[in-house]
Amino acid sequence: MQSDTYQELFCIAEETVSLADRALGDERAAESVEQQVWWALLRAFALKAVTSLRATVLLCREGYSEDAAVVARTIMEIAIVVRYIAADPQDRSRRFIEHTIVERQSLVTFLESARDRLPRPWQGLASHAQRLQELRQHYDEMSGDTRHRYHWAGRDITLRKMAEAIGLPVLDWYDLIYSLFSKRAHSTPRCMDNYILVDGQRLINSLPDRAGMVRDSLGFGSLSMLLVLDTANDEMRLTLESEIKGLMERFRQVRRAAGAGGENPVSESRGASDHAEESE
Repeated sequence: MQSDTYQELFCIAEETVSLADRALGDERAAESVEQQVWWALLRAFALKAVTSLRATVLLCREGYSEDAAVVARTIMEIAIVVRYIAADPQDRSRRFIEHTIVERQSLVTFLESARDRLPRPWQGLASHAQRLQELRQHYDEMSGDTRHRYHWAGRDITLRKMAEAIGLPVLDWYDLIYSLFSKRAHSTPRCMDNYILVDGQRLINSLPDRAGMVRDSLGFGSLSMLLVLDTANDEMRLTLESEIKGLMERFRQVRRAAGAGGENPVSESRGASDHAEESE
C-alpha cells in the first residue's frame, strides 16, 4: 500500500502538528494560581499528544499502521481526559496532579515489600532517602479519599464514563475505534488472526494488509489532537477556532468519502455541555 493513497490524511495530520506547535508556543500568563496549574497540565497533555501524533505519522509512512494505531490510542485517551478535566478544571486538575504522589508512593511501597526478591531496584531507590521522606510526607498529608483512590478521577470513573460525561459519540469513538486500537496493543486472538492466511489446507504466516488502519490511525489521531487543541483554544483564548474547524471539516469529508460517517466530536461534546448547563 502506498502512503500517497491517503495523502489528504497525511496533510491533515501534519497541519495539525504545526497548529499544535503554534499553540504550545503561545505562553500567555494565567490570571490565578489555579488557572496556572490547569494551563500547565493542559500544555503537558498537548505536548504528549503532538509527540504521539508525530510518531503516528512516521509509523504510517513506513507501513507500520497497526503499531500507529497503538500510539493513536494514546492521543484518543488524552483527548477524553483533557475534555473531562476541562468540565471542572480547578478540582480535577488538582486531583490529577495529586495522584502522581499516590502512584509514586505505591511503587515505593511495592519495592520495599519486595526488597528481598528485587534487591537492586530497592537499593537504588533507598539511596534517595531525603526524597523518599518528602514523598511520604506529602502522601500522609493527603486526604483519605485522595490517597486511597483507585483511579485519579474516582474508583468508578472509567475512561468510557468520561467519554460519556463529555458527550462524545461513545459507540463510534470509544466502543468501536478505541476498542479496535486497544486490541492492537495486545496479543489478542483477533489481532494475531490477521497474521494467518488460509490457503487450501495450509496455514500461512503473512503480514496483513492494514490499509484501513492507516485511515483510522491518522484520522482519529489527528481528530484527537484537534480535540485537545479545541479545549486549549477555549480555555486559553488562543483564537484558533477557524483553523481547528477547517481541519475538522476536512477529516469529516474524508470519512464521508470512505463511507464511515462524519460525526464531529467537538460539536457533539459542546452540545452536551450546553444542554447540561441549561438543565441546571
